[in-house]
Amino acid sequence: MKTVSIVGCGWLGWPLAGTLLEQGYHVRGSTTSSEKRIQLQAAGIEAYQLRLSTDGLLSDQPLRDLFESEILIINIPPGRRRPDVATVHPQEINHLLRAAAAGAVQRILFVSSTGVYPDVNRIVTEADSAQPATASGQALLAIETQLRVQPQFTVTILRMAGLVGGERQPGRFLAGRQALPNGAAPVNLVHRDDCIRVISEVLR
Repeated sequence: MKTVSIVGCGWLGWPLAGTLLEQGYHVRGSTTSSEKRIQLQAAGIEAYQLRLSTDGLLSDQPLRDLFESEILIINIPPGRRRPDVATVHPQEINHLLRAAAAGAVQRILFVSSTGVYPDVNRIVTEADSAQPATASGQALLAIETQLRVQPQFTVTILRMAGLVGGERQPGRFLAGRQALPNGAAPVNLVHRDDCIRVISEVLR
């Protein structure tokens, strides 16, 4: 039985954890609230309460076992409204990488975003240069760069965007709004179920 740790059991991470449990993985996961930790534990997930900070990993529990997994999935959005997110979030993730390096982690899957690309309103591929226009995109690109130079891990980066599914229905984003600028422009949408299938295939 392989063990997977998911740092960030939120909108995507929790249902992903449930799917991996069904597939026979032993799943460890983190959340920021004590109430949700209890809920995760009840669902069969070995749960930890964890907050990231520039000073280190904050928890009222020992975290060693969280990083005694072969595979670590990092699924923590940087937060668009946070001050100095472009510099703060990479520092937070760096503490996470140090803990992973001190543990048993061999492979890291990082959930990033197409926000690392410029807003060019055309199809982009991995051959296009990443030029983020937002602070959150800059934070994600900095973390991707950190991950690429980690010699002790095999790293996979998934750039997802336009996440929908469950309570996130795309029509709600535009409900009641009028005279939208560039209203006919295409948008990226990917369903949560498809994201989970992609991650499952990468792990397999």
